[in-house]
Amino acid sequence: MGVMIQRIYRYHDGRYKVTKMLPNAPKMLAEEPDSNEIVSAVEKPFEKLRNNVIRAAGSIQSLGLCNPWDWFATFTLDKKKYPDRLALDSFRQDLTRFIRHIRQKYPNYTCAFLLVPELHQDAKGWHMHGLLRDFPADLLRLFTLEEKLPYYIRNKLQDGQPVYDFPAYREKFGFCDIEPLREKDAAVGYLTKYVIKGLNATGKHLEKGKHLFFVSRGLQRPQLVEEKEVESTPGLAKTEMLSDLELDGLIPCFPQVIKAEVDGVERIFGEICWYELAPFGIIPSEVS
Repeated sequence: MGVMIQRIYRYHDGRYKVTKMLPNAPKMLAEEPDSNEIVSAVEKPFEKLRNNVIRAAGSIQSLGLCNPWDWFATFTLDKKKYPDRLALDSFRQDLTRFIRHIRQKYPNYTCAFLLVPELHQDAKGWHMHGLLRDFPADLLRLFTLEEKLPYYIRNKLQDGQPVYDFPAYREKFGFCDIEPLREKDAAVGYLTKYVIKGLNATGKHLEKGKHLFFVSRGLQRPQLVEEKEVESTPGLAKTEMLSDLELDGLIPCFPQVIKAEVDGVERIFGEICWYELAPFGIIPSEVS
């Protein structure tokens, strides 16, 4: 492949991402190479939407992995309380205003969020999935088996897994459920897949300027700690930086080829490898 650009991104002390890219790689791959698996997933008329989804999926992954989170949440809309369930922009504005009021009432809490909208299967309304951090615990109420609840919540309660109601949200918007975050990597992987659904059922709505995800200010993003040209060799070229990571106990894992379809021909443009502490869990670097 010749000379390539190697970049090392720090996600936090226990996780780094190393990319090695050809200088002529498509811009979308160079910016968000984790999302390359969906580059050729749709037809040409959807190219602009596809590129937006690729970038959004990469941003969601970066924001999800770089920040601590407390909760995984699902927010729905009740047509009796929010009649226009397809008004995504209004839903976003009203929900962020709702969260802002909580911050004003509880100034010691940041109430950080990362939310991804998803269209219902019947295409008659939106709901949101997302990650929350530093919300006042007294705003939540534990569901109990004495209530009339969806089966998936009842099953979790029966298994001893707590699931919470958010009464203030429910009274204003509709049903929601909030769970303590158990596996951050898996949850971030779910969110990237939700936004990728924008290439399918939700695409016609997202194409009209709808936001692909919503995020609070002040969140951490990956830090570029090294960028240099390297001669291409099988596997990632060893540098002093990578050797230092291994000395600190990090190990390379989840190598992935970066490829994309150009003019109907699939080409390889580089590769990714994660460095993290062992034992390691699932890295959502292969979004599909």
